[in-house]
Amino acid sequence: MSIENIAEKFFKEHPLNSEIMKFSAEQRFCAVAAAERDVAAELKSEILPDDAKQSIIDAVCEQALFLLLHPEYLSGDKSFEKSNLSPRAAVLLKSRENAAGRVSLARG
Repeated sequence: MSIENIAEKFFKEHPLNSEIMKFSAEQRFCAVAAAERDVAAELKSEILPDDAKQSIIDAVCEQALFLLLHPEYLSGDKSFEKSNLSPRAAVLLKSRENAAGRVSLARG
């Protein structure tokens, strides 16, 4: 299943789904694409692997949600203090890092 399909399922099942679904499918798709780039950059990778771990996928979904609800971070009007991720996405990646010793993305 593609990250976009996973994110759509995440958005539909999220407690804030009525807020999220006010955005068009195209806006949600673009937020997921931006979130993928943000998470990949945080992991120092150019792209996320097709078989990305669940915590990484969850972080992408949380980042996309954050970007939809806080567009000032996309426009550059506001910036993050410690990383380029929303607080919840950062926590998800940190929990993955703690569980594995470090986050690693490798193809193949």
